[in-house]
Formats: sequence, structure tokens, C-alpha cells
Amino acid sequence: MIAQGYSIDTNAILTAWDLTYRPANFESFWKKMEALIASNRAFVTEEVVRELSVKDDDACAWAKRQLGFSVPLETEQITITRELAKKHPILAKERLGRMRADGFVIALAKWKNLTVVTAENHRGPEKIPNLCDSEGVTCISLADLISNENWKF
Repeated sequence: MIAQGYSIDTNAILTAWDLTYRPANFESFWKKMEALIASNRAFVTEEVVRELSVKDDDACAWAKRQLGFSVPLETEQITITRELAKKHPILAKERLGRMRADGFVIALAKWKNLTVVTAENHRGPEKIPNLCDSEGVTCISLADLISNENWKF
């Protein structure tokens, strides 16, 4: 069985960092995330790191310390992101606003055959789970990742 890999959205990291699995209280969660990253199974696009740099210095510093976590933008990912923006114009508009990374997160998943992990729900056509559904990309919550990985705390 091939181990599942993940393209992690900004809001999944921020929700865990600031709300559900604060590092001061859930050190084991972050150690498991770091092990998943070290095993080359969890990734963020460069655009997620850029969003983190604007939204949370500590979460951004953590992400930058994880070797191999941030995938540099390459031609294939950019091409897929452009195709997604043509099919889903909301992604092109989001590049100018606060949700800049969404298209890149989905493109990374399509390119590398990864599962998207997000804290977003299906409420609204512009939400990542709905965009993933329309693109045939598996999209799960952080709780689903924990369950898939059989993590116990």
C-alpha cells in the first residue's frame, strides 16, 4: 500500500496552530506533523508560506523550519493553477485578495497526486472542498488526516 500524501492549506495550519492544537498544549500533534513532513508525505506550496508570513509569524517560522515542506513553484504547478483559474474564475480574483493560495494548494495536489487538507467547509462554491470535488481531487479535514494516519493523543 502506498502511503497517502497531503497538500495542506493555510487555514488548516492556522486553525490547528491558533485554535485546536496549540503547540504549547499539543506538542505531540506537532511532532506527528513534523514526522509526516520528514517522511515526505505532507507539503505546502510556496504560496501557503507567503500567506502564513502575513497571518502568523510563529506558524510561518515553524513551517519554514520543516525541510522539504514548502514546494517551490514550478512550471507544472503554475500551469495547473492557471487552468484552474480559467475554469473557476473565483481563484483568479482570490489571487488579488486574502485567499491567494487556494488555487496553488489544489494545483499541488493535482500535480503530485496528493490529498488536500483544509479547515474550509462546503458552504459556498468558492470553498476549497467544492473546488476539489469539481476537479476530482480528494479533500479532507485535519480531523480526517488524524484519523487516516491513526494518530492517538
